[in-house]
Amino acid sequence: MRPAEEIARMLPIPADLGRGAFTGKWRSASAHISPERMTPLKEALLFKTNAALYSLVSAAMVWQAERLREQTDVSPLLDMAEALYAWQQDWHWFGRTPAIADIDTIDEAPRPQGSVLMMLDLIHQDHIYTSGHWPSEPIFSVTADMLVLTRFNLPADAVPAFDAWVEAVIARMDLVAEFPEHGETPELEVGDTPERRAWAAKVMGRPLPPSVLDLSRDPDPSRWPEEWRDLLARLDWNRNPFLRHPPGTLRPRQDGEVP
Repeated sequence: MRPAEEIARMLPIPADLGRGAFTGKWRSASAHISPERMTPLKEALLFKTNAALYSLVSAAMVWQAERLREQTDVSPLLDMAEALYAWQQDWHWFGRTPAIADIDTIDEAPRPQGSVLMMLDLIHQDHIYTSGHWPSEPIFSVTADMLVLTRFNLPADAVPAFDAWVEAVIARMDLVAEFPEHGETPELEVGDTPERRAWAAKVMGRPLPPSVLDLSRDPDPSRWPEEWRDLLARLDWNRNPFLRHPPGTLRPRQDGEVP
């Protein structure tokens, strides 16, 4: 089983999610992400490590893929959801791809295709902005965008389960991936410097395996190194266009380690 399918089984996704009717008038993908202002959702996401936020982004992509799979090709969402776990480990293991060349047409695309393209573009833009390195700021706005867009596309009867899961998993991240130093970013020189890399590693925090998303069981950090070795071995490094196969042995990153 590929990791994205395993994640889908961890989430409270209704079995018939893809068959529910779309509700709400569709204006464009960029019209249905979260507003630019600080919202209660963004405030709830703020004081988390980026590992926690990227985990939520991957989960949103899996939710969205299950919702849209009967309408359009969602394989890029599943590939990206998995690749972001490699990204948590090492930025060298992640790369953008020319396969998303249609991004310029996001707001002209129909609802399913536009949603897929928007989710890819949100990651793409941050990746370009940071020159391919980890961001030195929390990605809470991107995470909120992903969750709000996903929620907008859900059928009405699936929204309560999604909302309850989002609230509960954010509360879990408070316990396993809190980062109270957000808002205290040090003065960093422009460009790729050792100081910026070290701070970005601190902001990223300890890598979180997909099991953290599974609210049916308590997180067990003692098992995470084993879970990471298994996950890294199961990623399709040759087929997934968002992955760059690293040389040598795949070794999970230690908390605080700078790639």
